[in-house]
Amino acid sequence: MAYIGKSPSQGVRSRFQYQATAGQSSFSSTDANGLTLTYTDSLYMDVYQNGILLVPGDDYTATTGTTVVLVQSASLDDIIEMVVYDVFSVPDAVSQSAGGTFSGNVTMGGTLSAKGGAVFNEDSADVDFRVESDGNTHMLFVDGGNNHVNIGSNSDAGGVLNVSDSTSFSTGITVENTGDTHGSVIDFLNNSDSPADNDYIGGLIFKETNSAGGTHLFAKIFGIATDITDGTEDGALTFETSAGGANTEERLRITQTGEVLMGSTGTLGAGKLNVDAGANTYAMVARANASNGAFILFQKDDGSTIGSIDHTSSATRYLQTSDYRLKENVVTSWDATTRLKQLKPSRFNFIVDADTTVDGFLAHEVQSVVPEAISGTHNEVDDDGNPVMQGIDHSKLVPLLVKTIQELEARITALENGE
Repeated sequence: MAYIGKSPSQGVRSRFQYQATAGQSSFSSTDANGLTLTYTDSLYMDVYQNGILLVPGDDYTATTGTTVVLVQSASLDDIIEMVVYDVFSVPDAVSQSAGGTFSGNVTMGGTLSAKGGAVFNEDSADVDFRVESDGNTHMLFVDGGNNHVNIGSNSDAGGVLNVSDSTSFSTGITVENTGDTHGSVIDFLNNSDSPADNDYIGGLIFKETNSAGGTHLFAKIFGIATDITDGTEDGALTFETSAGGANTEERLRITQTGEVLMGSTGTLGAGKLNVDAGANTYAMVARANASNGAFILFQKDDGSTIGSIDHTSSATRYLQTSDYRLKENVVTSWDATTRLKQLKPSRFNFIVDADTTVDGFLAHEVQSVVPEAISGTHNEVDDDGNPVMQGIDHSKLVPLLVKTIQELEARITALENGE
């Protein structure tokens, strides 16, 4: 049988034609059409001389795979034709148009192009998928048994996506954006069917191997949905650290309105920075690395400076702006003694410290004499009826004291002079 299948175009048949010279008996190499004679098995070859089918062995021999030799030499211009039917086997192949399934291993020596998409492990079997790079046997590894994807290793670190690298300070993940003035973002979505206040939306967890070879959780950063009510949603950002081998605890929180809480999960007062230092600990340590440096600068909303805290080589200074260029209507002749005599220095104890008696003033009594020394108003309460306590700045009393001393000095001098 010359070919297999319904169409001859699917068979393997080659035709070679030679125009003989006088007395030529051996035919090989290229024919009249430039085709090189070759055959696999002489049993699958027909030889014709001037259209007459020759008999193998009686009329010709074909044993080399590349040459046919006539028993009787040909005459000038005889046409010698060979029709070769090559031996082939039908491959175990998948149809290009109808598709199919490979049940065994498939090796690609070139590039695999899947224009219509590709699905691996569609039957959800416990099998893995691995992509090897030039220097890593598991550059991409899908762990079918654990339903995890590993990059850089076949060792499962416990996450749905695990990235492994053995180089110190290497970049494990890079997110690049080349088409916008704003960089790319990592989006954490807690797509819950039953959301609740204080749900953890997502975060970063930092682990390290300890000296015993175990894994310890050292720090966390979390985004929290503190209020999920539609239209009034609130969020917070928290930072946790581990101390003394214990579990992590919250150390810092940024609230929905921008307050920064340190050492506390709730606001301590109406301030943007709330610090609960705990016992025997400073809430803040400020160091200015100079012999005359500044610690804190105070400004108004227009950016103008109204005070500062700085230091000399040996002491701290609490400063407020006092430049003459900021002042007008300066008067140096005024009665300080009369006003000073209106002040009522007292001795008392604070309710929270009943055993300690101190010297001082009652704020509302000073307010009528030196109002700039007092904050708040007498018996003030907030909208909820809670007391709003008054405060005093004793430094505001210094000008009154100095002027009174000057007046007393003048009176003493006058008395001494008999005036």
